[in-house]
Amino acid sequence: MRKEFLSAATSFVLYVIILLRMRGNIVYADDKWRLRLLPKGEGWKLALGRDLLDTSMLKAAKNMVW
Repeated sequence: MRKEFLSAATSFVLYVIILLRMRGNIVYADDKWRLRLLPKGEGWKLALGRDLLDTSMLKAAKNMVW
């Protein structure tokens, strides 16, 4: 029973990391991984420069998490 909960928790954490990476909150810059947080009203700035493929991949990642 513990293995199932461990597996579910690990999957959830990985999917959240994937979602944050696809949203642009986790970035790789200067040979380091960084977490980029934006104020509530500036979330739209992450969408700049995204094309249709990025948008559909982000939707797929959100569906995997939920």
